[in-house]
Amino acid sequence: MKPMIDILPDECLMEILRRLPGDDARSAAACVSKKWLTLLCCMKKSDRILPEGVPSDVDAAYERETRCLEGASDLKLAAVAVACCSHRTVDVLSIRGGPATNFGLQAVGNCCSDLRSLFLWNLAHIGDSGLVAIAEGCKLLENLDLSRCPNISDTGLIAIAHNCPGLDSLSLKSCPGIKNEGLKEIGRCCAMLNSVSICDCPLVRSVGAAALLSSRTSVLSKLHLQGLKITNLKLIGSHGKCITVLHLEDLQLVSERAFKMLGHGRALKKLKFLKIVSCPGLKDTALGSLGKHFSSLKQMHLGRSNSISDRGVSDFVTNIRSLDSLRVEDCRRISGFGLLDILSNCGSQLSHLEFVRCVYMAGCLLADIQTLIPCVSLRALSIHDCPMFSTQSLLLLAKMCPYITTLNFTGAAGLQDRSILPLVTTCKYIDRLNLSGFENLTDLAVYEVVMLRGTSLQVLNLEGCRGVTDKCMGEIARHCLALKELNLSGCRISDSGVVQLAFGRFTLQTLSLKNCLLLTDSSVQYLVMLGRSLSTLDVRNCDSFSPSRLDLLSKSLGRCEVLY
Repeated sequence: MKPMIDILPDECLMEILRRLPGDDARSAAACVSKKWLTLLCCMKKSDRILPEGVPSDVDAAYERETRCLEGASDLKLAAVAVACCSHRTVDVLSIRGGPATNFGLQAVGNCCSDLRSLFLWNLAHIGDSGLVAIAEGCKLLENLDLSRCPNISDTGLIAIAHNCPGLDSLSLKSCPGIKNEGLKEIGRCCAMLNSVSICDCPLVRSVGAAALLSSRTSVLSKLHLQGLKITNLKLIGSHGKCITVLHLEDLQLVSERAFKMLGHGRALKKLKFLKIVSCPGLKDTALGSLGKHFSSLKQMHLGRSNSISDRGVSDFVTNIRSLDSLRVEDCRRISGFGLLDILSNCGSQLSHLEFVRCVYMAGCLLADIQTLIPCVSLRALSIHDCPMFSTQSLLLLAKMCPYITTLNFTGAAGLQDRSILPLVTTCKYIDRLNLSGFENLTDLAVYEVVMLRGTSLQVLNLEGCRGVTDKCMGEIARHCLALKELNLSGCRISDSGVVQLAFGRFTLQTLSLKNCLLLTDSSVQYLVMLGRSLSTLDVRNCDSFSPSRLDLLSKSLGRCEVLY
């Protein structure tokens, strides 16, 4: 037989629940049944009636929470929403996947009026009505991130624009229902908008992206446009007066002329960081033109371009004298000549230079060192997976970068054992050295590197150097007195190598021995000795360790984080 109260119509039960005395009573009532939980989460704060004599909890101290829900259902969202009534308030809510529908978001909108950040990812059953409920109930919303929400359209976005004037950050990814109108309203109504990211939204056009900047009061400083069918960048160039970070990626319809207009607009005076990836319209002349107009640019990232050659990148660095950091990735027409031109013409500001998967680096062999001007400002040089380097190339590079302190030279599959020595010999200030993936590196080369620069080295990364064995561990332990981080993952290190490191005179903070298959339980006591100064020890995939010894190692090291 049903309890008498369950016989009451929902309307009568709602009248009872809205008169409950305080947050704790409402939270307790939500635990009675799904029906009561459902009714309570449909009740807005304005619907509640406090009985006479019961103090209001408006001024109560609320505990702020961040909730991250994987595979959330409507019932879970309702429970989270009602929990906001018990001296808790959800500041940040992240929902990733699951069967949640608009009802769950409506519950959040009704109960979580203090919500500041909302992340909705991969939610196929949530649409505009749910987002409208959020907009109407969470007027303090500052950050909104929508990813793979196919049923959300301009209707929901317009509601956010009209009800959440304090919106600071907006991210839209793979939302096929979003068009230009929603972005226009966001640009018109959200005067405090600081950051916008729009990726893979097929119905967004140039007018929608430009509308975000068209307001005279726009303070937008970060703009990311990716995978869009836009053609015109002129309005960004002429209205982006506050933009400091601009990321353009996979814009297949933007022409060379449009990229030139980006600079000719003359509004991007505050631009500090520019990233252009996979944009076939960016050619040499357009890149050189950008360098003339972005006088404040500090960081540049060029990626996945077959249109940019040595001439374009040389013109760019020649025209822009403020550049501090340059990353060039997957640009197959840039050769060693381009690299040397950058180093010769970059002015006195460039401190970080990175080349990734640029395959034609052999050209610098033909350069005349007497005609080149060293880059005395460069402090960090990274060359990743550029296979055409040779010993002569590295020697030339060393003479161009005499003051670098950080050298990352990884994925050097074709170089011989001692090819790195000219660079290490000439660059006397190196204190961070990464040679991971240097397949031909052996103990002899490591020994010479340590003898040359061991006293200053703070970071040494030899991950994947299969030719490195126990033989050079003693030299590292004796000479690298300043060493803080050592990565020997994948090297042929055995218990003997660990013993030598344990008696070293350094105070290591990070040691990685991942995939060192020759290590056994015999080295555990020496790892404990090393662990007195360590904050992180990685022994994952060291299959010869027994589980009991690994547990003992973890307990013995106390504050050190042991990964196994």
